[in-house]
Amino acid sequence: MSEPTITHAAATHPTLTHEGWLPDQWYPLIESRRLHRRPLGVQRLGERIALWRDASGAAIAMRDRCPHRGVAL
Repeated sequence: MSEPTITHAAATHPTLTHEGWLPDQWYPLIESRRLHRRPLGVQRLGERIALWRDASGAAIAMRDRCPHRGVAL
């Protein structure tokens, strides 16, 4: 009977960023029950993000920066 092959984690998992996050992955930002129609600003992974619910109740997330004036929403 042969022994199982052991591989190094770096060979089977994507590389972590310097903050310990995997790039191009989904991460929770806040609990759903905290999200309402009034925008809420959070900072995650070095990015400021504005979160809110639209009129139909769908969750919306975008960079917390006005595209016209460059200020926080």
